[in-house]
Amino acid sequence: MKLQLRYNLLCFFLLGFLPIAGHAQQSYTMNFLSQVPQQSKLNPAYYTSYKAYIGFPGLSGVQVQLNNDALSYNRAFLPNDTGVDIRTSSIISHLSTNNNFGFDVSADILSFGIKIKEKNQLHFGLSVEGYGNLLLTKNAFNLLLRGSGYFLGKDEPGALSGNSIDMSVYSALSAGYARRINDKLSVGGRVKFLSGMANLYTEQADISLHIDDGYDPNIVPYTHTFTPNVTLMGSFANSPQDSSLLAALRGIEQDIGQFIGFPKSLNHNPGIAFDLGLTYQVNDALTLAAAVRDIGFIKWNTGVKRVSSRGEEKPFEYAGVSDFLDMMNDNGFDIRQALVAMKDSLIEYLQLDQVDSTFSSYRGKLRTAFNISAFYDLTDNDHLGLMWNMQINQQKGMAITLAYTRTFSPNFSICVTNAILNQSVINFGGGFVVKGGPIQFYLVADKISAFQAADMRGFNLQFGLNVVLNRIDKDPTKRKYVRDYTPRDKTGYVRDRWAY
Repeated sequence: MKLQLRYNLLCFFLLGFLPIAGHAQQSYTMNFLSQVPQQSKLNPAYYTSYKAYIGFPGLSGVQVQLNNDALSYNRAFLPNDTGVDIRTSSIISHLSTNNNFGFDVSADILSFGIKIKEKNQLHFGLSVEGYGNLLLTKNAFNLLLRGSGYFLGKDEPGALSGNSIDMSVYSALSAGYARRINDKLSVGGRVKFLSGMANLYTEQADISLHIDDGYDPNIVPYTHTFTPNVTLMGSFANSPQDSSLLAALRGIEQDIGQFIGFPKSLNHNPGIAFDLGLTYQVNDALTLAAAVRDIGFIKWNTGVKRVSSRGEEKPFEYAGVSDFLDMMNDNGFDIRQALVAMKDSLIEYLQLDQVDSTFSSYRGKLRTAFNISAFYDLTDNDHLGLMWNMQINQQKGMAITLAYTRTFSPNFSICVTNAILNQSVINFGGGFVVKGGPIQFYLVADKISAFQAADMRGFNLQFGLNVVLNRIDKDPTKRKYVRDYTPRDKTGYVRDRWAY
């Protein structure tokens, strides 16, 4: 049990650093690449530059983000001749009271759009989306790094409470409509019909660590006891109906392939969400935009299960960082085996048992996001941008992004950005879109917080392929056809450049 616990604690620690290899479903740079049709996912009022587009199946939009609030490899580890040392003081000093580590993924299976009579645009799509977030408190890291003795005399019976996990995977069938009201104002909306595949979250997570001071002669001095009071709620649509949540948790690595696929029935875990947006052209150079996305919920009603701790006191012994170092510097250490040990020992040590419940469903809210943007044309080819956005139901979801976009031709443009988020002022980004014939390719990478991978705390990567058709708009004032790319494409306003 002691070895299992050490593996369990080590893997909790390692999970916090997995995000540094690559970074809440939000691409900052994409908001400033108007040639890309998928930009309309950030604001349904955005117009594309084409009469029609079709995304390559499965490749029209792929996005992966990994999130890490404060830590990087170099902040945490110091390589040496025999292995690595853990920088305990450095780690603790960079942590907040609550620290989030997680991922976001999205894949567009199908996407296409078409303009109708110049003022109307329709968008349709089918995608699979997912996210997971692990919240670890600073006290959890104090236990992991300094051991249970750190809490001696601190009188904190609930010092290990407040940690949580939240994970969802679902498919979304969407239909969007954008309308150009006049030369200045455009509005748009999107409805998404959701089908949940998997969900897991902590309904309750209270853990007590008690250290007896030895005043009772019948108790060994400084005896450490661990009392969990944890409840997990979950729903796994593709697991057998009669399976338990514990079975789903124990077999999650085998089931993960089933989650990233179509649900067996659209009646399983149904949901709905709405996106709303508008753009307004203030003058010839300045355009403003605002949008709110993912107003909605999923009703989890398939395979709904709950597990809860028995709440029994158990002896607890853990010395802190020295146990980590012994394991990590062991030539036989294997991260995959450690993760499997974590999964099994965590379930056992938290005393999780199946709970019979009378409810048959529960409702989970989506992570609603809001953004306001401004686009300013310095020249016909040079554009500045500013975006403020936040995830409404997250404490640390706010960011401000500055952008510069250079349009070299109707077929090629680049964008560079920097995002200020949380307490980090350096989060570089960049992207480009290039078109050859009807084939368009785009690539975006942002939330780059350092120039070396070992110093990075987050990363977002997004790319896709489209077939785009008829990038020709008519200028009613000059009766000419022009090829144009500006933020004002979103309101339908076109200037006479690249005319032919």
